[in-house]
Amino acid sequence: MPTAEADHRPVPISCSPRCVTGSKRLSKSKLPHRKSPIGKADIVACGTAYEESLAFSEKISCHLIVLGSHRPKAQDFFLGPNSARIVRHAN
Repeated sequence: MPTAEADHRPVPISCSPRCVTGSKRLSKSKLPHRKSPIGKADIVACGTAYEESLAFSEKISCHLIVLGSHRPKAQDFFLGPNSARIVRHAN
């Protein structure tokens, strides 16, 4: 897939302006970066959350995916819709 440079992170050209903005905000983040013995990655992807998470986790042979939730409903508090899809479709 062709890429374009958004700050220092490559972003697919087909990405929406919202995705490019998210990539720029993430790269300029003032959050403290702590060293981790297991490694971590900040990824901005275009597409549905569960499909992109599964595709990337397979690409890097990931064993753990941690997802946040935006305004969870009571029934989704422990396992939201994207988390449920990832669990159902994970290998």
